Order: sequence, then structure tokens, then C-alpha cells
Amino acid sequence: MSLLQHAGKRIRVLLVDDSPLVLTVLSRMLGQSPEIHIVGQARNGQEALELIPQLKPNVICTDYQMPIMDGLEFTKAVMAKYPCPILVISSVVGADNKDNVFALLEAGAVDVFPKPSGGLGPDDEAAQQIISKIKILSGVVVFKRFSRGTSTPAAAISPVNAALPISISAQSASARVVAIGASTGGPAALYEVLTQLPVSFPFPVL
Repeated sequence: MSLLQHAGKRIRVLLVDDSPLVLTVLSRMLGQSPEIHIVGQARNGQEALELIPQLKPNVICTDYQMPIMDGLEFTKAVMAKYPCPILVISSVVGADNKDNVFALLEAGAVDVFPKPSGGLGPDDEAAQQIISKIKILSGVVVFKRFSRGTSTPAAAISPVNAALPISISAQSASARVVAIGASTGGPAALYEVLTQLPVSFPFPVL
């Protein structure tokens, strides 16, 4: 675990992973961008939670599988206490792990990135993808809200929530299909939209 000095207006990033090697590789990857400053590192979610009030990161990059507090529980805790855009970088958020991805999005993660199959080695393409995601996520505003029917805080993303709940009248609409687009940072917003559509929603959704 390390505390690094805040640097100017650069994007403050907190890295959370139980592997010292992964933390080192991620630090080198992100070090390629002069716009990103790694303000701290933690080995699990519990350590990271203790660092957040001091470091005030703009973006958190976390693994999913960690001891003491894993990425899912960590995401829930962050969104309940210190809402911040979270990018989950893990080997268990690929195409074959949709349940994990949806659980993370429901908990409040803004985006996920699968670790390369060969591990996080010197991969310039992966580095640029992660850097790009972090830059976009740094502009996403997350805040507390309460889940429907519970008193448990959950993440909300602005400004998409201003358009919810969705109401489309089958009687007044001439449309035959609903199309929704989103770029990086959009998965959690899409989750908010799609989970509020009723079972009887009359149109197919693209």
C-alpha cells in the first residue's frame, strides 16, 4: 500500500489488486499518460476504503477476486460511502462471465475491462484502452441514491437518471422499435434504463 502526492489537475487514480505484479504493471501502463496520476495502491477493498477519504481519487481501478473484501463488495461499499467512478479490471469479467458483469454494474461499477488472456504484460494496445476508459470515466458523475423499495444506497449516474422512469405509450407512439446507444461509461446507465422497462414493454429494444 502506498500514498503518493497529489499532482496538479491530473486524473487521480486509485489501484486496487491483491497482486503486487499486477499493481506494478498497471502503474507502468498508466504511466504512459501524462494526464493520469496514481495517487495510491491497495491490496484489497478494505484497505482501499480506508484510503479513499485521504486520496479523493477521480477514478478507481479494482480487481474482482481479492481477499478480505472482493471487488463486488468493495464497489457496493464505495457507492454507499464515497461515490466514485469504478473500472473493474479482472479476468472474470469477460464474455463468459456475464453474471459477474451484471452484478458489478448493478452494484455501481461504471465499466469493466477483461485482463488480457496472457495476463497484464507489456501490451501497448491494452494500455491505451485502459487509459482511454479512465479518461472518459473521470468525467462521469456518480452519486448516492436509494434502491427502489429499500433503504440501501446504490449508485446513480448523471444525467441519465433525469430521464427515468421511462414512459412510452403504445397508443400514442408510431415507433416500432427503441434504439439506445452508449459509449464507454454507458453500461451502468443502460442497466438503469433496461431494468425499469416493464415486462409488457411493447417494442423491441436495440
